[in-house]
Amino acid sequence: MGAVSRMVVSDTDAATKLAVAEIFTNTIQGEGPSAGMPATFLRLSGCNLACAWCDTPYTWDWTGKNGKIYDIANEVSMMSQNDVRRALEACSTPLLVITGGEPILQDKALYGLLRDSLGMFQRTEIETNGTKIPCFPSDWVSQYNVSPKLSTSGNGPERENPEAIAWYRNSGRAIFKFVVTESWRRDFEEIDQFVMRHRIPEDRVWIMPEGRTAIEIADALPTLVSPVVQRGYKLTSRLHILLWGDVRGR
Repeated sequence: MGAVSRMVVSDTDAATKLAVAEIFTNTIQGEGPSAGMPATFLRLSGCNLACAWCDTPYTWDWTGKNGKIYDIANEVSMMSQNDVRRALEACSTPLLVITGGEPILQDKALYGLLRDSLGMFQRTEIETNGTKIPCFPSDWVSQYNVSPKLSTSGNGPERENPEAIAWYRNSGRAIFKFVVTESWRRDFEEIDQFVMRHRIPEDRVWIMPEGRTAIEIADALPTLVSPVVQRGYKLTSRLHILLWGDVRGR
């Protein structure tokens, strides 16, 4: 059962309000094709998965599954679409990144926000685990940063939804970003099988090292270069971690 089910969000609120963890700006996108671009982040609460290495457990871990219990009353703000829109209007970056948690769990409320905010930013990206199909048109979003979870995440079969992966692949607006751990050989085998199974073009696959410190990221990157090049994949760092470490609001 996902964390959103514990948030006691009514059907009406699900369509009109967003469960927000944080909104922050004057930063950069740290990962993937848009790395280095000045960005504003809208981070939503709730997730249907529970990754062992999750770096934002404050968006979903209300029971201490990952070692710390977060207080939902302190971590979640129920905000109307208008309030979120006004907060975003005060930001002046070219890129809006909607992330989580798993933001597509709140696609009904995102529908209205995206519809009324088209043109506010030059680009809008949504970061998702790729298990849910959004209810809004795919072309309302510039890019979907789909991050399918491998077995090292600690999730079971629910981490993979073939129908949803096909939707993102066919949208023509998705890149697929895989987190690689210290078990990188096994991870690459699993990634290769995933890419073949879902017919994902190699040039839309990005590999990112798991890590929460600059040292961990820097140590992992050289090891990944050769297997990435051999497969025709792409390599991304975590630029925000290299710059500021594992801190919120960055």
